[in-house]
Amino acid sequence: MKSRIIAVVLALALIVSGAACSTERTKSPTGQVVDTLKLAMGGATSYTQNFNPFSPAANKSPLMNLIFEPLIRVNRADAMKVEPWLAKSYEFSSDGKKLTFHLRDDVTWSDGQPFTSADVKYTLELPTTTNGLAVAPIPDLGSIETPDEHTVVVNYTKPELHDLTNYSKIPRAIVPKHLWEKQDPVKWTNKEPVSTGAFTLESFSPQSIRLKVRDNYWNGKFNGVKHVEIKPFASEESGKQMLLKNQITWAGMSWQNYQTDFVGADPQHNHYWTYPAGFSTGLLFNMKKGPTTDVHIRRALYAAINADDLSKLFNSGTKTANPTGLEPDTWGSYLPSDLANVRHQQNVELAKSELKASDYTVENGTLTKGGKSYPITLITNSDDSTWNTYGPAVQEQFKQVLGLKVKLNAEPGQSWSRDLGNGDFQMIQQYLLSGDDIWASLNAQLNSSYVVPIGKTAVANQGRFENPQVDKLLNQMAQTLDTNALKQRTAEISKIIVDQVPYAPLHSATYYVNVNSTDWIGWPDPKSAEYIPHITQPVDATITIQHLKPNPEKAAR
Repeated sequence: MKSRIIAVVLALALIVSGAACSTERTKSPTGQVVDTLKLAMGGATSYTQNFNPFSPAANKSPLMNLIFEPLIRVNRADAMKVEPWLAKSYEFSSDGKKLTFHLRDDVTWSDGQPFTSADVKYTLELPTTTNGLAVAPIPDLGSIETPDEHTVVVNYTKPELHDLTNYSKIPRAIVPKHLWEKQDPVKWTNKEPVSTGAFTLESFSPQSIRLKVRDNYWNGKFNGVKHVEIKPFASEESGKQMLLKNQITWAGMSWQNYQTDFVGADPQHNHYWTYPAGFSTGLLFNMKKGPTTDVHIRRALYAAINADDLSKLFNSGTKTANPTGLEPDTWGSYLPSDLANVRHQQNVELAKSELKASDYTVENGTLTKGGKSYPITLITNSDDSTWNTYGPAVQEQFKQVLGLKVKLNAEPGQSWSRDLGNGDFQMIQQYLLSGDDIWASLNAQLNSSYVVPIGKTAVANQGRFENPQVDKLLNQMAQTLDTNALKQRTAEISKIIVDQVPYAPLHSATYYVNVNSTDWIGWPDPKSAEYIPHITQPVDATITIQHLKPNPEKAAR
């Protein structure tokens, strides 16, 4: 379980079937055929040719989600519903210790070899049999059986019902045994990847990766895209300029003042959409030391923050968070009715009354108790441009509402991560309740089994929250996949969260989608989308590309 949490944390410190239609290509005014979708991935000035998704190497090729595929898909547009992909169905045994996948029988590898249960067994066992991979082993794995070519049985040593959604992620994407078993999977760079996915590598250079759509892709044909070109950009500003100039069509960046600077520059073609990720960003309180061990102080601090005003300072389209930390657009049906549609609001009177109810007073801007001063520091991640704006504003809100002079410490990401794990903070910027599964999201944030002493690294529940009733409810959730039972337990936990305030959710975590539709149309409507058109999402990115069509406007010019 802990290895699973580490994988989630690392990922953060960094979402239907396609129609088979005509693929007639459109010509631009210059006569050039429009059949290439250009997109970009930031954070690099060049790319390394390493298509090994499990490699421990620091530099690997981007967007391997377009090449490799998982067994299942998590539908982020439908409350994280698990849907078939390479596996056409699955079922757990009654004791939750056996998970059986029934594979599709019409899938082939891009080299023409059949996709079978042997490939799945090899891939899923790889992190257990091979040391040094950048992939965590399946938790509590006992054995994997393959009764036939299209059936895989994963045997756990204890119930692991909520491990299911992890089979939707790239760390468990399936690779071809007939090629990989001949290589050292730790050192191999897999320069010419073979996969079940829709794309094969056409050409590679440090400045451009070109992929080609397979003619025999198992999930049908594409509406128009024949090639995908991936370009690097070192900074978000350079990526934004590429979008504005139509040098790329698709990216995934938060964009301050997007309405004016991007959409307003060409309202017909420039689109900026946000999709909920299901969790929140905000502040985590330390429950084991200092003034934040007092629930009244935590309530006062949270009530003092005006998240709506913060959004105005860095207007990137995010919503103010639900006070539970769960995003209502994703998990609304799991929340109690009195919380399902609530967004955090500043409450000055409540903040002051909670401060008064605490064991502390404010003297010269500092919390004081028994004649001793207890200064408070807010730690933020300086690598996060949003919080470089939010941090000083939150600091000022504490001063205006409570008279508190809170010190702001913006730390580089590595230092921020270290202090978070070690509990060396009073308040710290943090991702809250991240995960694809309702139990996993709550468990990682709240389960007391993760609590370790201050100074030792906690892989989860870094705030050191402990509540016997929450532990009991989480244990009950771990033993069922029954939706009604999960909703009931989630509702009970939600009320405890709102009462105890172990953290302060401020904004909903968001997938940002930037599109210049000059060349390509067919993007999903965010109001009715059945998939998330974000370039990093396993499966969903492929589905998005599959639906795109050449823009007829360009041919008509």
